[in-house]
Amino acid sequence: MHQITMTGLHKNWKNFFANLPCNNDANKNWKNFIHGTEASLDEDERLTNLVQNINSVFIGFDEVTGNMRILHSMANLGGRPGSWKSDKIVALDGAGQEACPVVISKYHLLETFETTVPHWTSIESLSTDSTVDVTKLCLPTCNNARILRQSKLMILPPFLADVFFKTSDLTPANLISESLAAIAAFDEENNNKPNHEKASEAGQDFISFLWAASVGKVPSLEVSVTPKDGEVKDWSKTRHSHCIIPVSMPVDTCESKIDSVPVFDSWYWLI
Repeated sequence: MHQITMTGLHKNWKNFFANLPCNNDANKNWKNFIHGTEASLDEDERLTNLVQNINSVFIGFDEVTGNMRILHSMANLGGRPGSWKSDKIVALDGAGQEACPVVISKYHLLETFETTVPHWTSIESLSTDSTVDVTKLCLPTCNNARILRQSKLMILPPFLADVFFKTSDLTPANLISESLAAIAAFDEENNNKPNHEKASEAGQDFISFLWAASVGKVPSLEVSVTPKDGEVKDWSKTRHSHCIIPVSMPVDTCESKIDSVPVFDSWYWLI
């Protein structure tokens, strides 16, 4: 990882991700992000897609809070070619100056699900002017349903990551509304650009993913905090020091920041 001077650091993670030089190219390739977590891919392909770019932002469902959980900076501290170490998947949780390091079991990370969702035209017809009332959409029947096959995590394009980092309401229903509005604005801004692929078409599975979460059809994404694991703390400190202006809060305080996740002191449960 290359060194960054203090003048190149950002005041928080939200600001860091909003100013990545690659954001424009990433927005153009959103469809590839969506396909990168499809259940049709084998586990090795999906794992590679999830950890190959440390500057990716992800979203998954937390059934304890009923909200979507936003993670970023995912990396695999083990499982490298020629290494004896097992896969050890880590990520950061938080958009402020300090983000808590969490660990995701490889089994849970790569677990997929299949569910029926309403046809895209039904979801798209929802108003983006107010919070979406998901009861306006009846549960899919054979006449208006399609099948969604996905991983528990989906990758956010930068223009949506920016919206999600700024909102205070991470319920799936609210994020459907904010996503539809952001997608419409993004398409309007880029419609006249050569080779623009409409986000409203590329993002159908993403919106369907949020709808499925809003009605309890997306399995919960389970993460763990391991405050006594020195390797994870060192990785987190290194990632922070290369991207974010230092703060005084120690990483150990992360244990109290994420109330809904269990705390483990060992890695025996990792696949």
